[in-house]
Amino acid sequence: SFERFCAVGDEHGLFICINKEQKDVWFPINDKVFSSSFRVQITEQGFNYDVEFINEELKVKRSGA
Repeated sequence: SFERFCAVGDEHGLFICINKEQKDVWFPINDKVFSSSFRVQITEQGFNYDVEFINEELKVKRSGA
């Protein structure tokens, strides 16, 4: 279900999102799930979004239009 796992994006970019409180291993290989830090810039309908996830903290800044 989307409460445990979901893929967000399209052919131009994709995030794999999980709820670590409800899902702690990958099926069918049972590898432990983990978070990865990232920074990304997304442009949508004239707005720029600077998104970063570092040390389990998500920050989003919007600019443009």
